[in-house]
Amino acid sequence: MSTILVVDDSKSVVQLLQFDLEEAGYEVVTCLSGEEALKILSTSQFDLILLDVYMPGMTGLELLSIVHKQGDTENVPIIMLSSSDNEEQIVEALDIGAFDYVTKPYIAEILLARIRTALRLQEKTNLLERMATIDFLTQIDNRRHFHDLTSRAIAKCHRDKGDLVVAILDIDHFKNINDYFGHDIGDKVLVALARSLEGELRPSDIIGRLGGEEFGIALPDTSLDDAYIVCDRFRQVVENYRLKLDEKDGSVVNFTVSIGLAALQENDQLGDLLKAADIALYDAKNSGRNKVVRASS
Repeated sequence: MSTILVVDDSKSVVQLLQFDLEEAGYEVVTCLSGEEALKILSTSQFDLILLDVYMPGMTGLELLSIVHKQGDTENVPIIMLSSSDNEEQIVEALDIGAFDYVTKPYIAEILLARIRTALRLQEKTNLLERMATIDFLTQIDNRRHFHDLTSRAIAKCHRDKGDLVVAILDIDHFKNINDYFGHDIGDKVLVALARSLEGELRPSDIIGRLGGEEFGIALPDTSLDDAYIVCDRFRQVVENYRLKLDEKDGSVVNFTVSIGLAALQENDQLGDLLKAADIALYDAKNSGRNKVVRASS
């Protein structure tokens, strides 16, 4: 069920809109001013906003401009409502970022049709944006998005003087799995590993496929010692995991991972952490695999 915020200084209009929208199956939140709307938007998320142009205090156009500059609300479609059909005002609203403009008194069927169109287009936009940030096979963050999210987390840690650890994880002897079992099974191994990472790590941790059988993990607010414990526990989970190949004969494939860790130091950027973690991963591979190695300071 989509949730719509109605912002209009007229109580009668708000009541009418709420009735029509709830009859159409939408969840509705209402308020009578732009200032009140900002407070609501700071704590709640909405799929669409219906916004009156003329309001005392903060006008609808002023609120529209603010909403489209805030990261949490910039992509929410906004349909403007006004008793005026002033062309300059309509153009201004659309230029600022309004999705559509409806004059009052509105015709319910037309307004609802425009709402449905706005929600459908926003859903497609969200899907396209999501597709641009995820790895097609494993459905976790792709390399670019992992880099973007981790760079932001690093910047925050520098500001707050917090801890952060980056790990690079690599499946041991993955080429042998592909050669012996085939690439279809190799793909299933990659997907199984991604699901295990999502299951074992925190929602605040960042997980991405860097390419091939290599994965990246960023652990904000985590010391190097704690990150080692987390990653070694995950290494053991993978070591004991058995991917079923055939339900009838019970055949399985097992695999292990090697992990390199690097802790954020003063003035470090993502490239520094990835380089250090990669060197630690190389040491893990060269010293027998199926282990976690910490980068030297």
